[in-house]
Amino acid sequence: MTLSTDYSKNLSLIEEKLRFGKNFDVLKRSLTVGRGEISFFFIDGFVKDGELQRIMQSLEADELSDIQPSDLEGIDVAPDPGIYDSFNFLLRELEADGNVKCPCDNGEYDLRFTDDGIQVYCKSCGATHTFYALSAAMAEEYLGTDEIILK
Repeated sequence: MTLSTDYSKNLSLIEEKLRFGKNFDVLKRSLTVGRGEISFFFIDGFVKDGELQRIMQSLEADELSDIQPSDLEGIDVAPDPGIYDSFNFLLRELEADGNVKCPCDNGEYDLRFTDDGIQVYCKSCGATHTFYALSAAMAEEYLGTDEIILK
């Protein structure tokens, strides 16, 4: 993908490549800075509540040129997507085999990141199970899991 110096063209190209508007997991937030604009694209569920707002507030400036690299230090936008993919695969495999146990026995299951790792939760009753995996190496320890029991 080749970008130009035209912000609008770049934005359209990125939206097209990410299938923004068609893929509802892709979200966009824009911020006007001085006479310019910054847009953030992210995957729903990969950015903690309030993080994007904190990032945008930390970038408030009168001009785009006022934003310094140090303004971006310490900003952790998204956990490792590989961890999500690994657990999503594990969850779907165990779910297909009937090896996800939930108090309501009628669950639709999904994943979310927490401060402790990644959490499997039931959309119906809210029961959860947390895998304490904050890195790919930690996630590998759980890939042999035969059953997930939500409480």
